[in-house]
Amino acid sequence: MFIDGGKLACVLRLLPKPIRDWLYQRVARNRYRLFGHRDMCALPDPTFQKRLIR
Repeated sequence: MFIDGGKLACVLRLLPKPIRDWLYQRVARNRYRLFGHRDMCALPDPTFQKRLIR
């Protein structure tokens, strides 16, 4: 079960700033290991591209 970004931001906002900064540094330092690394940005498939505003 995942929490969406808005709810997570509200929960993290309750933490004191030094703890939030420490947590941010840990995620930033390990972002490739946590979220993976891509050589290129992913291009949307044609059906999704049709839905985008141009």
